[in-house]
Amino acid sequence: MSKLTIKTGTEDDFFQRGRQLARAADRNEALPSESTTSFEDPADVVKLITTARFALFRAIKGMPGQNF
Repeated sequence: MSKLTIKTGTEDDFFQRGRQLARAADRNEALPSESTTSFEDPADVVKLITTARFALFRAIKGMPGQNF
């Protein structure tokens, strides 16, 4: 996995992404090297992304290709 996306979204958004990935897999297309985590409630994202974790994400983003 080379990219992680954290966002808010609905249940319908989740299933739409799943259908798109399934169709791509059925066509033997390469699937993206990424992961998406979505939350319906923005307050849940705030609980997840603390100041310390945000600083860690920034540090990792600033050093691509490093093995941690």
